[in-house]
Amino acid sequence: KRHEQIANINISNASDSTKSKGEYTNILDLPLINNLETLHIKFHCYRKTTLANDIQLIFEIKDSDGNSLYWDSCQIPIYEGGNWSDFDYDGKINVTKYTGEDSILKIYIWNKGAKECYITGIQLYIDNIH
Repeated sequence: KRHEQIANINISNASDSTKSKGEYTNILDLPLINNLETLHIKFHCYRKTTLANDIQLIFEIKDSDGNSLYWDSCQIPIYEGGNWSDFDYDGKINVTKYTGEDSILKIYIWNKGAKECYITGIQLYIDNIH
């Protein structure tokens, strides 16, 4: 199988930390062009909270009209005590049936509990597996 890098995002400066309080924090909007098949997604971040208890990493594919074609999430575990801790995600999404229709892969963080949390050191790597 052949791998082709699609995106490599690194937001590691602590001053770029995202303070999320009940908001969706967008990380990436990726147009799904015709030659994409299976996306291998690696995500890393540091997070800190004393209040938030339901934070998720969301993967959503929308068509040109904004309709959701695909939706999946991964719970970002939260540890008590207010200390910084890291989180890693490594997964695959088959996007073959969603390409070529002006579809967009959206990756974002959803703080469902609408409570204060901080996220920094975001690293996102995506490659296409042929």
